[in-house]
Amino acid sequence: MLIIRFLSKYIILILLLVVILSSIVLCELVIENDTVKGSLWNDWVKGLVSINSSDVVVYGGFYQSLFIARINIIEETVYWAKAIGYGGVLGDYPEFRDAVIEGDYVYVTGFVNIGGGKQLCVAKFSILDGSMAWGFYLSGVSDTAGLGISVADDYVFVVGYTSDYSADGVDGFAIGVGKNNGTVLKAYRVDLKLLFDGSREYIVDLALYGNTSYLVGMTDAYDPNSYDIVVANITRVGYNETAEQMFILGNTGVYEVAGIGDWCVSGGSIAVDPLGYVWVIGEYRDFNNRMRTLVFRLTSNLSTILFSKRLLPTTNPDNEFYPTSITIAPYRTIAYISGFGIHSLYSTRFGYILRVSSNGTLDYTYSIHDTEWVNNISLYKSSIYGDNGGYRIHVVGNVYDLVDTSNIVMDSNIPPYLWDSYECTIVDKTYEVIKLEVYGILTTNLSNPINIDLDNPTTNTHNIYLASIMDQSPPPAINEPIYIVLVVVFIIVIFYVIENYRCKML
Repeated sequence: MLIIRFLSKYIILILLLVVILSSIVLCELVIENDTVKGSLWNDWVKGLVSINSSDVVVYGGFYQSLFIARINIIEETVYWAKAIGYGGVLGDYPEFRDAVIEGDYVYVTGFVNIGGGKQLCVAKFSILDGSMAWGFYLSGVSDTAGLGISVADDYVFVVGYTSDYSADGVDGFAIGVGKNNGTVLKAYRVDLKLLFDGSREYIVDLALYGNTSYLVGMTDAYDPNSYDIVVANITRVGYNETAEQMFILGNTGVYEVAGIGDWCVSGGSIAVDPLGYVWVIGEYRDFNNRMRTLVFRLTSNLSTILFSKRLLPTTNPDNEFYPTSITIAPYRTIAYISGFGIHSLYSTRFGYILRVSSNGTLDYTYSIHDTEWVNNISLYKSSIYGDNGGYRIHVVGNVYDLVDTSNIVMDSNIPPYLWDSYECTIVDKTYEVIKLEVYGILTTNLSNPINIDLDNPTTNTHNIYLASIMDQSPPPAINEPIYIVLVVVFIIVIFYVIENYRCKML
C-alpha cells in the first residue's frame, strides 16, 4: 500500500523531473571548431576519413596532381601534406575519390587522366608521416575509375566502373588488392543484362558487413531513356565473389542516380547500421530539371524498402539539394547525410547536414554558409569517430575564396523544404559477376609523393573547408536502454526511501 500511495502522490513530480532533465540538452548540432586550409592552387578536396576525435585524412586533387594530408581540425594543424604528379605526368585533374583507414595506414582510390581517359589508381599511405608504402594506376585502359574503397581480411577492395576489359558498354568494376604489396589479386566486371547490349552500369560506393559486400550505383539497363539506382550484395567466399541479387530502385522515365559527377562527389553513398540494415542515398531530377535528395533504408537482403524519403524545396523550385555522403552514428541506427544546396535567391552554394532516424523521421536539418550568403560552400564527405559514449562528426568540402571562419555559421535557416515519402518501385534482377584474369590487369607505379604546404589558402581559388561538429543530443546507443531503465528505477527507489523515512519520522 505504501508503494501505491507513493506512486500516486509523486508520479506528477517524477514526470515533471523527467521533462525538465530531457529539456536541459537541446536537440541541435554545434560546430566545435572549423578551419580553412589550402595551397596556392585550386584545391579540389573530395573527402576525408577520421583518425580520432580531432585528426582526419583529407584527399582530392589539384590541377595536375593527387593530394592527401593529415590535419587536426581542433588545433588547425597540418601534420603532413603530400602531392603526386607535379609536372602533368598524371594528366589534368587526377583525383583521389575515397579512402579507408586500418591501423596505421590509409588506403585511397581514385583515377588519373593520362591520354584523355581515366585510369584507376590505388595507394597506401602511413597516417603517421604520410610516406607511401605503395601506389599504382592501371595501364593501357581508356576509361576505368575507382570510386569506392574498403578493407577486409588481407584485401583492399576497390569498386568503380570500366569500359575496358571487354566490357559491353560500361560495366561495374571491382578489384581486390593485396594490402601488403599492392598486387592486384583478383578483378571482376559487374554486368546487368536486361533490355539491350551496351547498357551502362556504374558502381560508386561499397560497404562491408560480415562476409557481404554491399554496392550502390546506377544503370540505364532497365530504363534506357534514363537511369535508375541499383543496390547489390555480393558474398565473399574465399578468393571468389558470388553474386546474390541486384535491386533496382526507381521509376520509369525519372532520372534517378547514384551520381559520379567529375566536378563533385554527388549523389551516391551506402552504409550499414549496427543492426545490419542498409542505407542508401541518391538523387533524382524533377520536372524542372532540378536535383533532389533521396534517402532509402532497406533490409539486409535488399528485398524490402523500409522507407524511402526525399528532400525538396517548397517555395522556390530552383533551389536544389545534392547529397554527397551518408554516415552511421556508432552503436546507433541514425544516419547523418551531408551535401550541398544551391540557393537560387543568392545564387550561391551552401553545405547541409541532415539527421535521419531509423523510422525515416527527419530529426533536424542544418546549413553551413557564410553570414552574407556570398561565398560558395559545398560539403563533399562526412566521417564519424567515436563510440557508444559520444562521437564527433567531421565534414569536409570546398569554399571559394578566402573566408574567415568567424563569418561561417551553421544554423537551421536553409531554404524552405519538404521531407516526405518518395514512392518508387523495387525490382529484383539477376546480374553477372564476371571474373577477369589478373594477368591482363597491367599497372604502373605512382611516383614518390612530395611535401606541399596547405597553410596558404588564397583568394579567387577553391580552398579546403573542415569542421568538427558535435551532436548535443545523440540518441541512446543500441546497448543503452537497459541502463536508462536502471536509472529510472534508481530514481524511483530514492524517492521511495525518502518517503518511507519521512512516514516513519511522523
